[in-house]
Amino acid sequence: MPTHRRNASKLIPSKCHTFNDDGDNGGCHGMIPRHISLTFLEKENPVAYEAHLLLLFIICLCAQYLNLYRTVFDFSKLNLNIPINFHLIDFNSVILSLVLVAIPLMQHICNSVASLMSSSFRDYFFYPSSLLILSFCSVICARCAYFIYLSQGLNGLLCISYSSFMYLLIYFPNLMQAYESSKQASFQENAGKFLKAIAMPKRFSDEQPIHTCYSNPSLVREEILSLKNLFNERLKFILFKSVLIAYYSTFLPICFAGPRHAYDTNLTGQFCALTWISAFLLLTSHLYSPHFYDVLHKSSLHLGKWQKLETRNSLLPCTSWAENASYPQGVVIKYSREYFKAEGITNCAEPTNQAHLRYYIVFSNPVGGFGTLLGLLMVLVFVQLFLLIRSSEWYKLISLTMLIVINSWTVFRLIRTYHVLKEVYKVESQLQDDGRSSLD
Repeated sequence: MPTHRRNASKLIPSKCHTFNDDGDNGGCHGMIPRHISLTFLEKENPVAYEAHLLLLFIICLCAQYLNLYRTVFDFSKLNLNIPINFHLIDFNSVILSLVLVAIPLMQHICNSVASLMSSSFRDYFFYPSSLLILSFCSVICARCAYFIYLSQGLNGLLCISYSSFMYLLIYFPNLMQAYESSKQASFQENAGKFLKAIAMPKRFSDEQPIHTCYSNPSLVREEILSLKNLFNERLKFILFKSVLIAYYSTFLPICFAGPRHAYDTNLTGQFCALTWISAFLLLTSHLYSPHFYDVLHKSSLHLGKWQKLETRNSLLPCTSWAENASYPQGVVIKYSREYFKAEGITNCAEPTNQAHLRYYIVFSNPVGGFGTLLGLLMVLVFVQLFLLIRSSEWYKLISLTMLIVINSWTVFRLIRTYHVLKEVYKVESQLQDDGRSSLD
């Protein structure tokens, strides 16, 4: 007898938990995934996070200028006892870059101060102060852009405007959606939304989603779709902000270097790549926080996973997949003339939906996700250490050491979080096993 027929005979007969339109399961009972709350795990302060990001930007900016405009020490001449040729630096571009990156930090500080006030005075303080900060920064940026135009011409303006073009490229669908929705609202409503959009800082911690243990499979799939879109929006923001930091801290100084100025292109290009990777991993560790990743993990347990069976021409005792049904582990169903076996604790996913499959694979094991992020950060630090060991020039030692220190703090914070989550999800896995054994 063929092997696949013997294996097919050992599969669990098809059992499903059907649901009515109101979400009731009609008396069917099955295992519901058990969750552990992460309320004991403290969330990262947004002010500290923005300060960390600004510190990374300043370190990379100073290190790149050190790579570009370093001097050769000559103690016989007093005018050469400085590490950098400061007269070659375009300070208008430095001020403009610092202001653009520091605006979120100033807004977060303003928001933190406003949160300490009573609710009656909070809005009266926050919005005027935030608009004052934006106005002041806009005046500074306009002044710097004017002097850059006088010294660098139109090419200089195009270089400093790169972030605007990149923002339009990435967020053009979002802007079109906001424009279409604004047509249906009044002028006062649009003005209020615009005021909040420019005054309120981007606080992803306030947009923390909440998981609901739905019993209706359709609601589970809707929650998965919304969480996937939220994950993609954060990934889009990470890409934009990391490229923004790497561009203004390491690439813009190269653009403003004189055409006759000689510098090490390999070193400056290498530092651009290291800066972008450092900013990308730092943003990822904050925006994909343990609390956010935990919500996606909980929803993936309700979604489940289907494994396609190679049964060829065999006929298995099973029913067809239904949208309003939830299937326990081990159940075999028929969908599109093919057989699938349920491998999740509870399974509400569509069998041939690759988006559901990828969602379950990525988020069913949150420890693996944090371990991957931690591994990438440690690889980055080891690469920087290797470059530091091979370097002998004083400017390379200074720039690489500063970058290693700022990345080591992120590694330390992730190691601590990784060990806590490893123990938490180990207990959660034991709870799921106990639930299966109680049902058996």
